Amino acid sequence: MRLRSKLMLIVVSSAVPIVSASLVGRHFARREFSREFSRNLDRGESRVRAQYRDYLQQMTQAVERLADQEDDFLGAVLLHLARGDDDAAALRRLVRWAPRVMEQRGLDMLTVLDSRDRIVVSGHFPGRAGQREPLKHPLAKRWLARVRVMIDGRPQDRLMIGRAKRVRSPLGVTLTIVGGREIGERLLRRLRLERGVRIALLDAQGQSLAGTKLLVGAPTRRIELALGAERPAQIVLQISDERLRTLLGLINWITLFLVVGILLLAVMLGAAARRITRPIEALAAKAELVARGELEQQLPVESSDEIGELVAAFNAMTVQLAQSQRQLAAAERVAAWREIAQRIAHEIKNPLFPIQMSIDTLKKVHQRRHPDFEEVFAESTRTILEEVERLKQIVAEFSQFARMPRAVLEPAELGQLIERVLPLYPDVAFSPSSAPVLVQADEQQLRQVLINLLNNAKEAAEQHSDKPQVSVALKVEHNEALIEVSDNGAGFDDETAAQLFTPYFTTKKARGGTGLGLAIAHRIVQEHGGSIRATSSLGRGAKFVIAIPGSTAKLDQED
Repeated sequence: MRLRSKLMLIVVSSAVPIVSASLVGRHFARREFSREFSRNLDRGESRVRAQYRDYLQQMTQAVERLADQEDDFLGAVLLHLARGDDDAAALRRLVRWAPRVMEQRGLDMLTVLDSRDRIVVSGHFPGRAGQREPLKHPLAKRWLARVRVMIDGRPQDRLMIGRAKRVRSPLGVTLTIVGGREIGERLLRRLRLERGVRIALLDAQGQSLAGTKLLVGAPTRRIELALGAERPAQIVLQISDERLRTLLGLINWITLFLVVGILLLAVMLGAAARRITRPIEALAAKAELVARGELEQQLPVESSDEIGELVAAFNAMTVQLAQSQRQLAAAERVAAWREIAQRIAHEIKNPLFPIQMSIDTLKKVHQRRHPDFEEVFAESTRTILEEVERLKQIVAEFSQFARMPRAVLEPAELGQLIERVLPLYPDVAFSPSSAPVLVQADEQQLRQVLINLLNNAKEAAEQHSDKPQVSVALKVEHNEALIEVSDNGAGFDDETAAQLFTPYFTTKKARGGTGLGLAIAHRIVQEHGGSIRATSSLGRGAKFVIAIPGSTAKLDQED
């Protein structure tokens, strides 16, 4: 992973604990606020239930006082009924008096019924006096019901909690007092709740009767106003969760701000890292070229910071390396040619000695007029000619090694190339590739390498085994064309294997070897961009492998 990616990953990963902390904070905030909401609703419910009981009790007491025969209003009604007169003026006084009494006693509903369930007077609906209204609820029990009342000259339905009380006077008159209080705004005004608690009154269908508008999703507690089996209304307590939503929103905004900031920081660090890594990547690419031997590499110095100093140091290093390489190459060439000159002098000195000896022998025999002069002459001249021929061979091979032309690479099929060489070696076994192997090669030079290896293998096998075996195999492995030449000769040790391709190193001095054949083969294969290696163990033969790598080797499948 590149530096820029690492920096961005590190910075972005730092957002994980922030998001985790945000989630934990939201969880704890919800939990603490839920506990607070629950406590406040519990207190609000207890208070509502207690005050609602007081409300009922006050209503009951008001009805009980009205049913007292010593009450002025009840006494006037009883007297009116006892006389049985149709005094319209007296009745109008009672009708006008009833609303005041109702209001004075803290009631919202007041009706007086005679023994035939006719309305004598009504405080909440004066115009209904004289109408018949059967009692729908049992006596001495509280009830909840909708009652029609007159408000501002218009009849309206109101939810009332009421109670009926029957009264029998000594005068033989029986009447029923029906009183009640509205379950509505008046009740809600009496319910003193803690700050922040909202309250509303709903009917059985969930329609609002009084109170504040309820919030969607806020913590809510519902209190049923039930008397017996009737459940006509409920009081709803609600606490605004605005503080919680504000806190959660603040947490969300802070988290978003931090995450966006981290992402922006990651982008900025990525851009900054790119400015840092771009020259480093260029430096790495140049360093790779230097590692391949292309030392003449320079980079522009674009800054005066540490990166600029590094680039300047790299440029100075490549200049020094190039100079050192030129000096080393010159020194190596001098040393190589010195060694070659010494080896050539040694190789030339060997045939010169028998030539000199032959000439000295001829001179002595000639001076003495030896009778066997002709025989000695013929022997000496034969020796001289053989050694001169050897000198010519040494000079020719050296000339070929020193002036060998560059390879001319053209498309070549290795299987066909090998098959054109094998007629010279009828006993050599050949294992071809399963498909044609095409490479870029100089056929003449590869032919020379193959002939050299086959000659060496054939000679080694014949010298060591009664049943000499030499084989050639053509393979393709890892996009490389491989030519393997194997024999069952005597083989060689690791020390010999390390020097096989060194000029003038030979294991065949007794047989006239010059030590340039494998050196020439090594040079040819190198110019083809390939390699040649030898593996062996004493007494188990040897194997030479030529590899031509990369895009120059491929299989061309045929149908």
